[in-house]
Amino acid sequence: VLDLLQSVATMEIEAYTEEVSTEPLMADMPSAGRILSTQNEGNGVSRIKLSNGIQLVLKPTTLKNDEILISAVGEGGDAMLSDIRYHAAASATGIAARSGVGNFDAIALDKKLAGKKVEISPYTSGTTEGFRGSSSPEDLETAFQLIHLYVTQPRFDADALEGYKSSEIGFIQGFKSSPESVFFDFVQVALRQNHFRARPTTVADVKSIDLVKSEAFYKDRFADVSDFTFYLVGNFELEKVKEFAKTYLASLPGKGRLETQQDLGIRLVSGVINKELKGGKENKASTQIYFNGTFNNWTPANEVKFDMLSELLQIRLVETLRENMSGVYSPQSGGFVINNPWKKEYQIEVQYSSDPNRVAELSDAVLKIVADLKSKNPTADEMQKIRTAITRAHETGIQRNRFWLSALEAADETGLPLSQMIQNPAAIVNAVTPAQIKQLARRYFNLSNMAKFILMPE
Repeated sequence: VLDLLQSVATMEIEAYTEEVSTEPLMADMPSAGRILSTQNEGNGVSRIKLSNGIQLVLKPTTLKNDEILISAVGEGGDAMLSDIRYHAAASATGIAARSGVGNFDAIALDKKLAGKKVEISPYTSGTTEGFRGSSSPEDLETAFQLIHLYVTQPRFDADALEGYKSSEIGFIQGFKSSPESVFFDFVQVALRQNHFRARPTTVADVKSIDLVKSEAFYKDRFADVSDFTFYLVGNFELEKVKEFAKTYLASLPGKGRLETQQDLGIRLVSGVINKELKGGKENKASTQIYFNGTFNNWTPANEVKFDMLSELLQIRLVETLRENMSGVYSPQSGGFVINNPWKKEYQIEVQYSSDPNRVAELSDAVLKIVADLKSKNPTADEMQKIRTAITRAHETGIQRNRFWLSALEAADETGLPLSQMIQNPAAIVNAVTPAQIKQLARRYFNLSNMAKFILMPE
């Protein structure tokens, strides 16, 4: 070994040189389209319609000097695939992202983009497809070029497919080695009534992915982007974005295809569920408790009130389970609301880990907290904590580009004015009384729609 080291020390070794293509990212510029209309929507937001049907919603900010967030949404998504084709084709955007674009495979593209602050990825979800990404102001044109290439010149390389499969299989195998991960999968599938598309991806599913089918699905989804809406928030010049949009977006294929979001039929389970699983050797138990139900009369204000109840639950869990009982270190609770044309649901979740011998005692304590929330008004101190937490979260959020991007998307999705999406919740939370919080607890903590899952050690 010493001789080998000495021989290397005396070698003439040529310095490594990186081979980077001098070819431009886009060799041929597309024929630019036109801007049909520009509308000022208030709050510094502009809406632009392009000649091929694409819309842009633009919000210039100075909240972060080197950040522009980009999102694009079109209707359709994986719902356009039948279940039998789902796994074979739904990974299309993951494979495309690993393959590169145009004349650049993934490695060559990484080298070409070295030193640039830009990231663009195509995606499909259950009901939509589009792009997500970001860039610096200096690299915004590159971001537009990548979007254009992902639509017009995507690559589907066999090596990229094999790399994708290898990565996914490794992830699945690693995931299954963790009892907590298997428990998580079991719970999520049970909560969604064992729906086919809620089930975890298996190794067999990954192996079934077919390059031809994935490419065909991808090209179908991005063959017509006339229903896409692009959202940009960040430090950009409006006129410069208009020029990029005419060149790189208005030149994309737009044939007027109109689609709507499809109902996949996934619903949260109802009724009472009590399941105990065993897994792992560690002397630890995991408990998850869920309250599901129908969320009628959705409005931004009603969702804020729902968040107030969730915040109060978290306060009580920490106070009781951790501080008074010393039973758990970090109890977590949270909730979400789904509001779309076919599904209006809510879920409130409680989860924590504990000594296996205290599982029954602690779950009884959670139910006692719930019972108290339904029978007694919160204290004045608790009301103040709730109001402060929610208003501070808004004050912090509104100073971030991500907040504005989400608000713009939500305004379009719900059809409500942006002003409702960004309004300060102070007026709402200050008007809510303790008695109203108690009424919310009675509505949303329905014991006949409660699911409890426990993971015990083997």
